[in-house]
Amino acid sequence: MLIARRLPVDHPNYNGPDVQVWRVVDQGYGVEVLQYVEHIDHNAAATTESALTAAGYTVAGPWKPEADTEQARERMPLTADARGFIMRMFRLYVRPGPCHAAEPDAAGVVQTVLARLLLVGQIPADTATLPSHYRAALRERLAELTARAARPPQPGHTPPEVCQRAAKHLARIIRTLETEYAESF
Repeated sequence: MLIARRLPVDHPNYNGPDVQVWRVVDQGYGVEVLQYVEHIDHNAAATTESALTAAGYTVAGPWKPEADTEQARERMPLTADARGFIMRMFRLYVRPGPCHAAEPDAAGVVQTVLARLLLVGQIPADTATLPSHYRAALRERLAELTARAARPPQPGHTPPEVCQRAAKHLARIIRTLETEYAESF
């Protein structure tokens, strides 16, 4: 289950349009384990909800105060389909963090693959098959990158070592997609 968290507007520590997306990993014995997913800054969006929708999430309920009164945060349940997952991965590679910053060329290749998938990829009418559709398209791109990595360097083409590193990133994205949408395969 995904949730959005924010400080209420009337909170003294409120610092503007700021929302975080979290995954509820485990719930039991009154303890909730959360895994941070991403931060969404929504200065350009009219509302938090519109920013979340633009980021590929679907609002699944209203904002409610969290049970832990010391946190003083509000939460809202979210869902995300496979397209939202691909959008999140694209944002991850557009603004590479520490794990991608050492390989900007490989991150750029992955970013291009994901952008083409989002812009050009045909979306099936049955959204239940969306994870399978994206997995097949990503596997096809992975096979292309792996084949390019095995070829000798060619002028004007991405160097084989960059293709190899990009293929590793793409394989990781595929594994994450398969884990997050395991019930769809």
